Amino acid sequence: GLLRATISGEGAWAGDTTCVFKRKIEIQKGWKIVAACASGNDRWTANARLVVDGNRLTWSSERGTRTYVRCNKA
Repeated sequence: GLLRATISGEGAWAGDTTCVFKRKIEIQKGWKIVAACASGNDRWTANARLVVDGNRLTWSSERGTRTYVRCNKA
């Protein structure tokens, strides 16, 4: 199934996981970020790379890689 995610300049939200961006550095096609993340009682600092390719955004961090597809708003 699909999971709705929202990613903005301030942070990211998907399901019960939230990340607040603490530091952002623009790189070619994306950003390197440091984020304070939480899901339930679990808290961690994510050192992630966000790369944009067309309508896809790939989030890579210590916890793995996920690719998100931009949806058109209806």
